Amino acid sequence: MRREFIGQVACLDDDDESYIIAFWHNQVLALSYVFERRVCDKSTGMTSKSRDGQMISDIMMSRGFSVIRGSAQKKKKDKGGAIAFIKSLKVLREANKLMCIVPDGPRGPRYEAQPGAVMLSVKSKKKLVPIGARYSACFKLPTWDKLYIPLPFSKMTVEFGEILEFSENSDQANEDFSQALNAVSQLQ
Repeated sequence: MRREFIGQVACLDDDDESYIIAFWHNQVLALSYVFERRVCDKSTGMTSKSRDGQMISDIMMSRGFSVIRGSAQKKKKDKGGAIAFIKSLKVLREANKLMCIVPDGPRGPRYEAQPGAVMLSVKSKKKLVPIGARYSACFKLPTWDKLYIPLPFSKMTVEFGEILEFSENSDQANEDFSQALNAVSQLQ
C-alpha cells in the first residue's frame, strides 16, 4: 500500500515532548500498520479487554507498540478504564512517547468522542493530535464501526490535524476535539 503523510507530522519526531494521538475506531487496523518501526517503538496503544481488543493488541505488539488494556465502564461494570487511564498518564510523563487512543471505542457511538481523550490531555498537560486516514480503495466490514480494510495496492493518505491543547475537560472541548477528528477524516 502506498502511503502519504500530510499535516502536523512533526509530532512523530519530537524527541522532547510526548503527545496523545487519536483516531476513530474504524481506522485502527490500517493505522496500526502505517508507521515506521521507530515510531511504533515509542508508541503505546490503549485497547479494550475484549476479544477484539486482544486481536488489535496482538497486531500492535507485533509492530513494536506497547499496549495498555482497559476501557470505559459500561452498565456499572468495571472494564479497567481507571487503571488504563493511570497507566496512560505514566507513559505521558516520559519524553518522546506517543499515546494512541480511539475516542469512540470500544463500542461507540461511531464518530462521537467520549470524554476520556480530552480528560487525558487535561490531566497530563499533553497535546492531542487528531489523525484521519483516507483510502483510494477499501471495503468496510459490517461492524458497528464500519471498520476500514484498505485494498492491496491502494493509496492511504494519513492527515495529522492541528495540534490541540485543552485547559479544562468540558462538553465544548470534547465537541471541538470531535470536530477536529471529523475534519481530518473528511467526515464534515
